[in-house]
Amino acid sequence: MRFEHFNVLYYMFLLIPFAIFLFFAVKNRSKRIKLISRNPHVLDEILKNFSKSKRILKYFFLILFFIFSIFSLMMPQWGTEVSRVARKGVDVIICLDTSMSMNTRDVTPSRLERAKLVLSDLISNLESGRIGIISFAGDAYVQCPLTVDRNAANIFLNILSVNSAPVPGTNIPSAIYKGIEIFRKRNSKYKVLILLTDGENLEGDVVKAAKEAKKEGIKIFTIGIGTPSGEPIPILDKSGNVISYKKDSSGNVVVSRLDERTLTEVANITGGKYFRITGGTFNISPLNKILDSMEKEEFEERQIIRHINRFQYPLLIAFFFLFLYVFTSERKNSLRELFEEIKGVVKR
Repeated sequence: MRFEHFNVLYYMFLLIPFAIFLFFAVKNRSKRIKLISRNPHVLDEILKNFSKSKRILKYFFLILFFIFSIFSLMMPQWGTEVSRVARKGVDVIICLDTSMSMNTRDVTPSRLERAKLVLSDLISNLESGRIGIISFAGDAYVQCPLTVDRNAANIFLNILSVNSAPVPGTNIPSAIYKGIEIFRKRNSKYKVLILLTDGENLEGDVVKAAKEAKKEGIKIFTIGIGTPSGEPIPILDKSGNVISYKKDSSGNVVVSRLDERTLTEVANITGGKYFRITGGTFNISPLNKILDSMEKEEFEERQIIRHINRFQYPLLIAFFFLFLYVFTSERKNSLRELFEEIKGVVKR
């Protein structure tokens, strides 16, 4: 036998002062009655029909009621039952741009930090399925393999920075190909890739990668972050303060701009949809609804062993003692008469 709420046992200690109180209450009751009258004949008339032992017995029933009530609250469990739980859902891989341009602050507090907030909401509100995370800059890296653990996925997401992908640059195709590789290994049937980036691709053929994803049955939903006008790319110190701005080989300040055309094309090729994060509040729920409405596959079946709750048994015993407490008379009579009284109450 085990208890689901063992800490409730500590309430038993409250019964000790309660029992002491009842003891003195019974002991002092006769004294209080004696104060009513100094006439011994009147006192004998009052006390002759009351039994001190039955009064003690009655309070003993009350204490037992509380003991078994606490025992029931502890949720005793014995025996087990086995049930099968099948998980269904869509495999979702999130590809997050962690290139230097994601430090740009045309979206507050920065493109990267805002992207992490949006994706955290997406992960937390996604009803079913496995989630994986890829970070990419000049190359793509798996940060979190496909998992049903939302908390683990959020932990991996929160630690991402512009240093997560050590190769500098922006290579969107590498992220798409890495996602294709993961889906192939897991033999996923329903596959979604979410690409969150500012859209500026410096290496590889994005359209070709999107067409390859379509052949694999992968839908790509793109989320563009930033503004078309853009801003200079800041260079930060260890404290996160801007110390200068990125410059090209000619010494000109580099301005990073959102490339919506490329991201829209990638989404359209694969049957996905393009979303945009700019200023103000971005509502991720439309994307969540699309993902939750998609056809789902059964990807995992588990056996869950549950302990069977048996709280009802001590609860019934507790009410039995409460019944005895309420209907036990303090009058002097035999035990047989006591049962006759209880039988009469039941018949009413």
